[in-house]
Amino acid sequence: MKRLPILYILFMILLLGSCAPSGELQTAVEAQEKEIDATKIKILMNLANVGDANAQYKLCSLYVYGFGVPKDYKSAFKWCKRAAEHGLIEAQYNLGIMYLEQKAVPLDFVRAYMWFRIAEIQGYDEASNKRILTEVILSAAKLETAIKLADEWLERDQKYGNSDRINKNTKVAASRIWMIWTCTGKVERYLLI
Repeated sequence: MKRLPILYILFMILLLGSCAPSGELQTAVEAQEKEIDATKIKILMNLANVGDANAQYKLCSLYVYGFGVPKDYKSAFKWCKRAAEHGLIEAQYNLGIMYLEQKAVPLDFVRAYMWFRIAEIQGYDEASNKRILTEVILSAAKLETAIKLADEWLERDQKYGNSDRINKNTKVAASRIWMIWTCTGKVERYLLI
């Protein structure tokens, strides 16, 4: 009986230990993100508010690392969830991570599994390992619930979401120019990464 808490602790170390970015990646992200000024953040916010999944995910990153905005995990979670719901695979994977890290939301293995499964089915390879590790912790009933939630989300997305999703770079660029024009009243050129 005393083995279960030890196994749980080892599992969490194994699962979350690989969530942190590597030193080189962290340095590159920091250098890039420090260059974001208030105008670019305002434009990202406008784009995110009208449903641009890439802008939503970018805001999530800014809030996680505190670049150009105060570090705020609840805001990061909000924007990551919106991007995930718009079908951005990287956001779906990272939303699963957020449900495990407990920084913005309580620990939820069912939701974590759900988002890892969704990302994995859509081709995000890294999600497979996290899904398998999360599956080990879930009871049969909770696993069934997680699979059902993921399948329902994928079915809804297949039925309604594909027309809303921006997948091609040309569509992304065109939509950003149009959205910048509608939000600010004039077309402005900014590099939105």
